[in-house]
Amino acid sequence: MLAALPAHHAVTLINDHDPKPLFYQLDAEQPGSFTRETVEAPQPNLFAVRITRRPKPGDIPLLS
Repeated sequence: MLAALPAHHAVTLINDHDPKPLFYQLDAEQPGSFTRETVEAPQPNLFAVRITRRPKPGDIPLLS
């Protein structure tokens, strides 16, 4: 799923456990390709994080 995410686009992952293992896997398989930001979870017992694909060299920049 994340491999198909276009540059500058994000997905919010909501999970019942800390997603750190996923971050380690992403960093190992696609180093520097994603940023991650903790966001407010819908319930206190959940974890929520926004994962954004960074642009690759040569990608057309987003217009502001």
